[in-house]
Formats: sequence, C-alpha cells, structure tokens
Amino acid sequence: MKTAFLTAEEAAAELNVSRATLYAYVSRGLIRSEPRARSRKRLYRAEDVRRLIDGRVREPGGDRASRASLPVLESAITDIGPQGFRYRGREVAGLAQAASLETVAGLVWSASEDPFAGPPPIWPAPVVDLCASLATTDPIVRAQAQLPVIGAEDRTALNRAPAGLADTGARLLRSLTAVIIGSKPKQDTIHAQLATVWPTADAALLRAALVVSADHELNASTFAARVVTSTGASLYAGVTAGLAALGGPRHGGMTDRVAALLPDLLAAPDAEQAIAERLTRGDPLPGFGHPIYPEGDPRAPILIDLMRPHFTGQPRFDQALEIARAATELAASPPTIDFALTLMAEMLDLPPRAPLCLFAIGRAVGWVGHAMEQIADGALIRPRARYIGLHP
Repeated sequence: MKTAFLTAEEAAAELNVSRATLYAYVSRGLIRSEPRARSRKRLYRAEDVRRLIDGRVREPGGDRASRASLPVLESAITDIGPQGFRYRGREVAGLAQAASLETVAGLVWSASEDPFAGPPPIWPAPVVDLCASLATTDPIVRAQAQLPVIGAEDRTALNRAPAGLADTGARLLRSLTAVIIGSKPKQDTIHAQLATVWPTADAALLRAALVVSADHELNASTFAARVVTSTGASLYAGVTAGLAALGGPRHGGMTDRVAALLPDLLAAPDAEQAIAERLTRGDPLPGFGHPIYPEGDPRAPILIDLMRPHFTGQPRFDQALEIARAATELAASPPTIDFALTLMAEMLDLPPRAPLCLFAIGRAVGWVGHAMEQIADGALIRPRARYIGLHP
C-alpha cells in the first residue's frame, strides 16, 4: 500500500523538481502539507503529488500541470531555496551584513557601471508642487500618485538600452525614497536618508531591512510590475503597479496586520499562553508561517539575528523571541519577514507605516530588475483563462 504522505525530499524526487518548486506548488494550493509530529518539518500529501504526475490537473492547452502549478516566467534574479535565497547567485544573508541597497540594485540590474554615480534627479516645478499638495497623504498612496507624474517628466526614461534602464532605475529609486520620506531626491545612500528622518533608527539595521526586501521572485507585486512593463509601459508605470499591489492585506498590508497584533502579544504575561489562546479560538497569526517556506522564512532570522546585539536583554525584544518560539512550536509557523520588519520598527520606535515603507523602497529594486528582464524578453504577458461557465 502506498504511503499517504511524503517527505519534502521524496515529493520533490517523485515530481523531478527542486524543493523550491515543491514549495511553490504548496503555496498555490496544488499540494497539501501538514505538520510532522514532534518536528518543524512538514509532510506532503502523496495523492496530490501523484495527481500532478499523472497529469490529471492540466493546463487549458493540455500540458501536464495545473494552470498555477509551474512558475509562469523565467527569471535569473532570485533563487528561492529551502534554506535561504540568493540574488544573482549571491547569498542574501551575506549581502545583508554590509551591502547597501544601491549595491544590491546594481547586482540585481546586472549594471556594468554604477547607476547611482550620477547626481540625483531634479524635479520640475509641477512635481514639486504636487509633492507639496500631498504632503499629509499616506506615503505609499502618495508614491502611487506622484511616480506617474515624475515619470512623465523624465524624458531620459525613454532610453530602454540596458544601461539606460539601470540609470532610470536609479533616478526612480531616489525619487521614490524622496516621495516616501517627504524630501527632494538626494545623493546620500537610501538607508542614511531614512536614518535622518527617523532619528531613533539604526542606519545599519535599516540598510539590512532594505537589502532583505529587495526581491522575492514572482510575488503578486512583482508579477504586476512585469505585466504592466510587458505592454511597453515605462519603469515608472511598472513600479506604480507594484505599489498598488502592496495595498492588499495579503501582501504589503501584512505588516499592518502584524503591527495590530504585536502590541497585544508583547503585553501578554505568557507568550506561549497568548499564542495557544489564539490558536484555540482559530484566530489568525499574521506574521507567522509562509507558504513558500514551510520550514521557515529565512529572511526573518537574518534580520532578527542582526537585531540581537542591539536589543537582547530588553523585555520587549526578549518577549518577541518567545512569541516567535511559541508560534513555531505550537503551530509550526515560524516568523516571516513581516514579523521581523514590524519588530524592528517597534524596537527602533519608528512611525506606524515604516515597515511597509522599508519594504516598498527595497522591493522597488526587484520590480525594476524584473521589468528590465521583461523588456529584454520582449513578450507581452497574456495568460489564458480556463472557462468554467455555462455552455449552450
């Protein structure tokens, strides 16, 4: 009799795919997984694995696999693996130790020369006036409103050669940062600019948060950016699409959900009891458990480990580590990057939307990189739909 469950190694071997692709199948609902007793590892439904192998879930064109089972685009930017992830073959954990976001941008964009070597862009009067009129608007909404105007005024963005696109990406990233923090574009590194407007922050931690956020393969916002750019639209339009996709609570808005939960958990006398009560009630645990990483989002420990020298011994930080331990042990749901970013903002006393702002500025690097890949590919992204309606 065939076993009902497979380990990750067994499932990946039967499918003849990497473990990263196996995790992608899980995230798209094609393979069900369950916690393994007395272990942080998970088991995978053998029947789901074999259904994919047998081809009973098919694309409209008849290919073996579900319409959502396989990666829909090829990319050479980010490799997501079970134990970590890399940008262009470079371990992100190492980059987070010292690299600036600008350095990572040059890597992701495959820039032959430093695209940030030139001066920051000078906004024309209409852009300056618009910025002033939206000064009190939510920073992400403000960016969605202002970037298209900035892009319309940036005629050099018409240069779609690889070097020209990288230079446009640099101007765009500087403008996005300026819009979000309410200043004019500057030459300083982005983490230094953020540390200036957030005086309680530690610049090195901000730098690491930006680097870790820079890309994560084809998430919703990155796919949106690629789709828009595939139509021939500008990098500014692609990044604006990415910002729009961040607005939902299942993507960028997850940090807001974590921020709403974290104070209650930090104030609880017993972290494990607080987590257990939420699980008993069936309440969600935003910031814990990631579908791509059943065994844990590697971005969270990168940031948490960098925070340890600064905050170990402080009650809120120690309580947060207990919360992460309890969620991992009781629910097999280790902390995600959303938890780590929100915890960092909590410990540094940053403004309420700071985690999402950090994420958006960092992720813009990936949006530009994927847009550049799509421009080089030259194809229009136009998926087919599987019709499930009535027939005559």
